[in-house]
Formats: sequence, C-alpha cells, structure tokens
Amino acid sequence: PAPFLDDLLEAGRTTAKELKVLDIGCGSGCVGISIAKYTGAQVTLVDINENALNNAKENIKNAPSE
Repeated sequence: PAPFLDDLLEAGRTTAKELKVLDIGCGSGCVGISIAKYTGAQVTLVDINENALNNAKENIKNAPSE
C-alpha cells in the first residue's frame, strides 16, 4: 500500500472490533487490506472487474500478518 495511506491509518488507529468497511471498486485491495491491518475492521472488497478481484485475493494471501 501507499506509504501515505499507512501513515494516515496509523494516526487514526482504532480498537473498535465491530468496525465494518465496504471497499467498493477495490481494485488491487491495497486500501482495504491496510484498513483491516491498522484498524482491525472487517473489510469487504467489491469490484466489478473479475481480474481486479483475483488480484485482490492474491494480495490478501500475500499480505503480512501481525
């Protein structure tokens, strides 16, 4: 994910376990992955493009877990 996004999410880190996010037009999924990483939110990724969804799935698999 973009470094500025990591900084922004780190600044707004929350511990709300019931936070849910819908990422419409997720593309590679990097925004949703970062949101889940930094906030613990349940993130749902949606995209009309099947290739984008496949890419997002791979990015989720390859994302480092903490």
